[in-house]
Amino acid sequence: MTNDIILQRYVEIDSQLKRVMTVIKTRSRKHSEDIRRYEITGAGIVGGERLDGFEGIIGGLPQRRRHSP
Repeated sequence: MTNDIILQRYVEIDSQLKRVMTVIKTRSRKHSEDIRRYEITGAGIVGGERLDGFEGIIGGLPQRRRHSP
């Protein structure tokens, strides 16, 4: 049993391999549903910017979102 589920994966964006994460579930509290980049440094995991303008990130095939006319 776990209290939190965090999804981490690698995706290709602009011909570069990026690490992204999102919180899938937490027990008894609200959480952000953002998908964010992160880096692993000597100081540990450093959370980064929210990925805006993409869809299909969790599926591993991110594509830039097209704007509706």
